[in-house]
Amino acid sequence: MEKIAILADSGCQIPVGSRENEGIFIAPLTITMEGKSYLDDIEIHSIDVFERMEKDDIMVMTSQPSTGSLQEAVQKIKDQGYSHVIGLPIATGLSSTMNGMKLACDMLEMPVTLVDTKGTASNQKYLVEVAAKLAHEGKSPEEIKDILEKLVEDSATIIMVPNLEHLKKGGRITPAVAALAGLLKIVPIMKLNYSLGGKIDSFGKVRTAKKANLKIIDHMVNECKVNNKNYVFAIEHVLSEDLALEMKQKLIEQIGECEILVRELPAVVGAHMVLVVLVINILENTKSNKEKKMIQRVDTIETVVDVFNIAMDIQELYLKQGPFKQLSMSEMHVLEAVDKESSPSMSAVANHLNVTLGTLTTAVKKIVEKGFLIKEKSTQDQRIYYLRLTNQGKEALKVHEQFHHELDSIYRNRIPDERVEWVFSTLSDIYKDLVVYRNELLRRKDQNK
Repeated sequence: MEKIAILADSGCQIPVGSRENEGIFIAPLTITMEGKSYLDDIEIHSIDVFERMEKDDIMVMTSQPSTGSLQEAVQKIKDQGYSHVIGLPIATGLSSTMNGMKLACDMLEMPVTLVDTKGTASNQKYLVEVAAKLAHEGKSPEEIKDILEKLVEDSATIIMVPNLEHLKKGGRITPAVAALAGLLKIVPIMKLNYSLGGKIDSFGKVRTAKKANLKIIDHMVNECKVNNKNYVFAIEHVLSEDLALEMKQKLIEQIGECEILVRELPAVVGAHMVLVVLVINILENTKSNKEKKMIQRVDTIETVVDVFNIAMDIQELYLKQGPFKQLSMSEMHVLEAVDKESSPSMSAVANHLNVTLGTLTTAVKKIVEKGFLIKEKSTQDQRIYYLRLTNQGKEALKVHEQFHHELDSIYRNRIPDERVEWVFSTLSDIYKDLVVYRNELLRRKDQNK
């Protein structure tokens, strides 16, 4: 009987070195923050990463285990007398770790059988533990692979992300997509597409995290046909335990008491999401046809980009054709922020716009010179400056608000609140409407020459 070891990466949330007596060996993924790299779960832990992201709003990058880390793990396996490796890396759609595992095994002449987990976190952990159990029972590498691939086929990962900022910063989506989602107040629901090796794919879009929770549960119960006997669930989050526990309770209410694990996401996954995120992992113990019943994926990225770009183009055209051509779009946004703040101090407006005080100071100076704002010291604290719209500033806002009404009518004609889930399937039609509107603005421009 072959002595089989299981090799995985730290994305599975099994601590490095903790279960080698069970034949499970973990290679750490790499996390990079502010130009410095750390070995995941050795030199830095998930909570440290998430708290830094929340506090300092830094960009976090991740990468596969280094060649040295993988070789070290394989050498341990070889030294302990194992004759074969079952490699279970993070999804190939998210990382090239599988290639690194094969290279390390080839370099050390260790036979290896690789299985694409098409997931990470709890799903990956579950597969690792099943593989170790099967190896202990004396199953061959071929038998283990067949069983694991069936488990992968009968699993799913659904992701709810109320804010797309970190996916945007990490290059997972375009800034335009993130901006449009924010404009429409959409909470995206995504899933790992197993046909694409576990890449993040569109699943649904709703407004508010509460509605997203309900949609996910409805899909699991009515489409995936989950029950409390044949399914194992994991709800993983980033600094959002309350939201995760709420999801757990609602799922129990629907299907009864069941096995549900609630915990933090590994840093290598959560770093690319956001500071509020739920990842719901579903694993079936028996084969089902749920993948056949999955909601049809709609590929909308290019259309979203087109819609956003033309909306920005229209906004610029509208402003330049109005009576306040001297204002830029960024300056108009400052006027909007001043108007919306009940006590528009410089600090309050800067926070509203999510810009530094220095950046706002430079912009305000120009707007004051143009006659749209007044900047004055507080009568109670001479260190504090308040902003006030001039009559001209108020008139400029009226013009800008009229633009928003006109643009909003286009969106609302196509996206009524009760059909927001339908929004992305109609973006092509909206784009056509915006093209017509832009052409009308250009026609007016030509007439006014």
